[in-house]
Amino acid sequence: MLNDPKIVFMTTLGVNVGDEFIREGIFSFFDEIFESWTPFYVNKHDLLSLKALHLDEFTTLDDKFRDADIIAQAGAPVYWKIGESTSYSIEWAEELWQKRIFVLGPQKPILNISAGACQPYPDFARTFLSDPQCVEFARKAAAACRWTSVRDPLASQILCALRIEHEALPCAAFHAARRYNFKGTFGGVVAVNLMPFGGHFRLRDDIDDQAWEAASQDLVKSLRKYHRLLFIAHDASEKAFMERYRSEGEVIFHSTSWRDYLHVYAKSSAVVSNRVHGAVCAAGFGRPAVIIGNDTRLLIGDFIGIPSLYAMEAKAGQIVDLIEDGIRGRKAEGERLIHLREESAGRYRSAILESIFQTGRGKVTSSIGGKADRTSGTKRFALASKTEFRSGSFQDLMLTLNCFAKRWGLRQLSTTLEGWEYPWFWFNAFDVADWSQVRLLDMDSDLNPMPWFMASLGAQVELVGKGGMWTAEWEQIRRRTGLKVDWQVPSVKQVRIPEHCFDVVTCFSAAESDPGQDIMVAEAAKALRRGGTFLISLRLRPPSWGVNLPWRSSGVLTIKKFTQTIWEHPAFGANEEKPGWHLCPDDIMVETDRRCRFPGPITAGAAVLRKK
Repeated sequence: MLNDPKIVFMTTLGVNVGDEFIREGIFSFFDEIFESWTPFYVNKHDLLSLKALHLDEFTTLDDKFRDADIIAQAGAPVYWKIGESTSYSIEWAEELWQKRIFVLGPQKPILNISAGACQPYPDFARTFLSDPQCVEFARKAAAACRWTSVRDPLASQILCALRIEHEALPCAAFHAARRYNFKGTFGGVVAVNLMPFGGHFRLRDDIDDQAWEAASQDLVKSLRKYHRLLFIAHDASEKAFMERYRSEGEVIFHSTSWRDYLHVYAKSSAVVSNRVHGAVCAAGFGRPAVIIGNDTRLLIGDFIGIPSLYAMEAKAGQIVDLIEDGIRGRKAEGERLIHLREESAGRYRSAILESIFQTGRGKVTSSIGGKADRTSGTKRFALASKTEFRSGSFQDLMLTLNCFAKRWGLRQLSTTLEGWEYPWFWFNAFDVADWSQVRLLDMDSDLNPMPWFMASLGAQVELVGKGGMWTAEWEQIRRRTGLKVDWQVPSVKQVRIPEHCFDVVTCFSAAESDPGQDIMVAEAAKALRRGGTFLISLRLRPPSWGVNLPWRSSGVLTIKKFTQTIWEHPAFGANEEKPGWHLCPDDIMVETDRRCRFPGPITAGAAVLRKK
């Protein structure tokens, strides 16, 4: 296998230009790993391709999956449940996944590269997770594949919920540009791709054809005021659809060769596209892009920083503003995109190498999803760790969580302490088999995305807010998402929380500034059912600065008060062990806080306690 390996791609052929872009990006990784290698192709829509020759193949194999040295699933939706259509029931699932991949892996190197999710927009992981056979499929695929990368936050959410290890990376189509060196642009031309329905399929009954056609007309007219337009059609149906919007002298580009599209996207000044991989490919050349879609595949732009809008909500003025912002800042945006392309290509190469040759990476710190066996017993406590914060698993989870927050108008978590705190809870507190059976209470709530993220997995969530400060925002988010989130708005000292009803109670970065923490902890203890989990985080002085100093003004949790009020609370069981640091002082992550009475460095502490 070390000399000229045979690598087979599970893909489509001659169906979708985007799939060709994905393969081209993956080719760029293998080009840098092997001096020579031989590609083979299995078209999942044509099972005869398991043996038949295609493209540049020159050697016949009896069964490409069984006879190849490496199998690469090449960047298609892998996780979906849309009515009767599911990951496990699709036409190729039995022959390719069940009879081959599930049997051959992980002894044979099988790579699940740029795996995506697809649901009607908006939809969340809870739909996929509600089907036991979908869950079983995802687990078997993970067990068979040596490495899984995902290209969108929804796929990451699904695998996070199932504790399946994976890495969150830009779609491999972003890297197709690495094999080409096109220079310059057409000179102020904005490329436009429009599809009937605003996407590949009509996945929702309320997609309005007439409304989309009117929006498309409005968009084209608005863009034409500022730029020359070039329409790009990936197939004949798109060309026919865009004919109605083309003005005299404007061209609709359509080709039977997918390679021709690379040149056109590379030469455009900016791109507005229903075809998600058209926008992703253009971004790989450093071009500003906007995605408009009608299903969750539009989320593919999130890991790259490409703005994306739902077709039934997108407004022409909003899209034009995004394009104009991108063109005005094209130098900085181009540099950002190229840097991200090369940085993520390095991660791809490293992961593929280590997976093929099994050099052994630390799984929990390199990919999201692995369960961390941090401590035993019913109580866990830790301080913010630089090593954990810098790990791939923590960084990727924060990326997924912040993409979710940005899309739905929640607070993006920007500080380094938050970048440790939330992943630490995820890896040390949550081992849930069925999120739909979880009832969660979040105390002292604001626009923190974590409770909503858990609702997106299926949990039933209740927020306790501060005097109605956030209710308008919560109402709007609940209306847009349809998630099971309710709330109470009095202060925690006034609210009446049902007793012994909740599986999880959370208090993120709040107790240290609340003078009523004794009442809050007592309410949390009463709210939890037996065996339920209480999660609390706080800000503290690093040990070298003296742990008994408060970090804000008054009524805050010191380590001593934390021990007395929370750690030794009778509801969480007697435990002679005191909360320890379990860290080398040099590994404790510190920020400077100038807002408090005692300015200086602070760190984060996080605790997980189980009710007896």
